[in-house]
Amino acid sequence: MRTLLLASLFGLAVACGSSSDPRIVRFTASSTDTTAGDNVTLSWEVTNADSVDIDPIGKVAGTEIVVSPAVTTTYAMTASRGEKKAIASVTVNVKPGVPQARITLFKASPPQILAGGKASLEWSVANAAQVTITADAGTSPGDQAASGKIDVTPAATTAYTLSIKGQALPAPVTVRVRVVAAPAIASFAADKPSTTAGDAVTLSWSGSATGFGLDNGIGFLGAATSTVARPGATTTYTLTAYGPAGGIATRTATVTITGPAPAGTLSYADPTSVPADAVLKLVKVGTAGAGGVTLALVTTQAVSAAALALDLRLDGTRAALDAQLSGDASPGFSVSAGALDPGSAPVAAKAVLRGGVLTLGIAQKPSSPGAVPAKALPSGTEVCRIRLVPAANSQPGGVLPQGADPYKAFLGALPRDTTTAKVALGTLTLL
Repeated sequence: MRTLLLASLFGLAVACGSSSDPRIVRFTASSTDTTAGDNVTLSWEVTNADSVDIDPIGKVAGTEIVVSPAVTTTYAMTASRGEKKAIASVTVNVKPGVPQARITLFKASPPQILAGGKASLEWSVANAAQVTITADAGTSPGDQAASGKIDVTPAATTAYTLSIKGQALPAPVTVRVRVVAAPAIASFAADKPSTTAGDAVTLSWSGSATGFGLDNGIGFLGAATSTVARPGATTTYTLTAYGPAGGIATRTATVTITGPAPAGTLSYADPTSVPADAVLKLVKVGTAGAGGVTLALVTTQAVSAAALALDLRLDGTRAALDAQLSGDASPGFSVSAGALDPGSAPVAAKAVLRGGVLTLGIAQKPSSPGAVPAKALPSGTEVCRIRLVPAANSQPGGVLPQGADPYKAFLGALPRDTTTAKVALGTLTLL
């Protein structure tokens, strides 16, 4: 009797206490046998629990979670409420999986070649024994080892596709080898194969290229099909045609120089107008030497002077003082008879052309110490003459700058009584 009573009381106590304890109603796996890397869903139903933990995951919420075990794993759930706990577990058995094949490298080098050239295909795959390479034109390389490198010589632009042999995944990879035409020069010639030094020669060419260039200091000319050169000696020009993929083509043309450039002819036009404050003007009075001119400084108004000095910019590459004259005080320069000669002393005169400046000087040589008296020069008096001839190997163009200013002469008595006089210039050109 006593035993039955105690058992009844113990059962009542357990029944009364279990209504508030945590309880795991269900804890299952969607699959207890799987392959490494596959997904498995763990689901559960828990009552009277403040928290739920799954080892080796950690604290969880909700009623399910997806796992991907790599090895056989036992998942242990603990439902807790205060100091009270409920425990359940489920084991997922994992079989070793087959690693997925991967294409780690497939490239063409270079991706662009000249017709007749070759490119290299290089590849590497993981977790596969063989690959297949196909071409959309020409011969396909076919089945190959898992990694390798081969040369291909496509006749035209070709796409090469690599896939894992016998597998749809991963997706195939395609590379393209572009075939381009080599540059070509159809013609290259000079319009004057023989000429004189410094003469203008037109070099012309035709062909197919992305750009052209010439040596001898000319350089890259882009898509141009001609240029002008002025060789000073016999010169061989090399034309280079540049194409894609590093291709080049070359051709040469030679210009033979038969001698120095012929001398041109100096032409002078008198000034069309003379400023009111100009005292001198430069006019043409004749020719000089071969193709030269004789110019004279003439007064445009009355002036008194015993000396003259003038610095005049003059292009010495196109004109020179005539050094072949005889009887001049200075080559190419002479003082007009009686112009600055008072009759009591000789006249010293000199002309120098250096550094692009023509310097003229006229002065009396006094026979005794003291100043030289100035001489009255009426308007229209010719003071001196300058003889100019074409310079050797010269090119046509202007010789004298235009205008009265800043060209000025210094006129006066010696040694200190000088005045500045403007000079009107015409146009001097080498033809």
